[in-house]
Amino acid sequence: MVAMSITLSVVVCTHNRWKTLKTCLESLAAQQLDFSLWEVVVVDNASTDETKDVVQGFSKGILPLQYIYEERLGLSRARATGFRNSRGRYVAYLDDDAKAHPGWCAAICQTFDQNAATDPGRVAALGGPVELAFETERPPWLTAELELFYSRVDLGRAVRSFPPHSCPVGANMAFRREILQRHPWDENLIMCEDVELFNRIAADGFTFLYAPAMRVTHFVPAARCTVEWLIRRYYAEGLDQKNLRHGFLPKARLLVRAVLELLRSGVLLLFGDKDRRLFHRCKITLQIGSLEGFLNTRGRSTVFRERFNPTKSR
Repeated sequence: MVAMSITLSVVVCTHNRWKTLKTCLESLAAQQLDFSLWEVVVVDNASTDETKDVVQGFSKGILPLQYIYEERLGLSRARATGFRNSRGRYVAYLDDDAKAHPGWCAAICQTFDQNAATDPGRVAALGGPVELAFETERPPWLTAELELFYSRVDLGRAVRSFPPHSCPVGANMAFRREILQRHPWDENLIMCEDVELFNRIAADGFTFLYAPAMRVTHFVPAARCTVEWLIRRYYAEGLDQKNLRHGFLPKARLLVRAVLELLRSGVLLLFGDKDRRLFHRCKITLQIGSLEGFLNTRGRSTVFRERFNPTKSR
């Protein structure tokens, strides 16, 4: 039974990133919300480093924290495990390489509570701004279009609905508890599990709110600041596209769209704005990955596992 005295559960899923996890938990320890109202659930997804020691250090009166070990690798599984062990009326997810600004927890609770009073039941989830903090100098080729793959979000300073066909990002999202009970995480997905979940929720008639005070900073390591990493990231997401649509017609539409987008991006790469060539190259790689994923008869492409290890890029 959910203890309704707990307003918010913050779930942090982690795998072998104890250094960034420590920074993440430090940001939660600095939250401007009474500790009696919320909790932190850390899901250790089969880590082999000092993760458990770091979490235990924060559990000694610093944070209202529980530690859960999930031996089955996979971010979607870890997120589902975190939810099952949470108690809050609202459930938020914060990446282990993200820092929550001091008012983050309070903003989630206040926005949900205010919405419940004015438009009850319609808003399923919240998302907020995500700023990027680079380990090294920001890559000169990184345009606003490409920032989306690094989870950057900025929709302004006012509370508003997310635009059509868009949703919060996994690094900074929060749900009403009953929504995750009605729409559980698909634990079989390797990646893009948040997008798949938001697609199902939106199809059920719910909407998502952008809360500007729900702000986090997302760390970008040097290893991800290369064109090669970005190309592989687009390719990997393309491979998993078929798993984000259920049923023959949705998958058929996705396949047709991939072919059309491949042709369109090819033309733009050759004849379009030279400053957007990398973006079009990434889009081509995405569609190639999508087509390969459809043509592969197995549930997951072996090429996906060889070229892009999702546990290293979580």
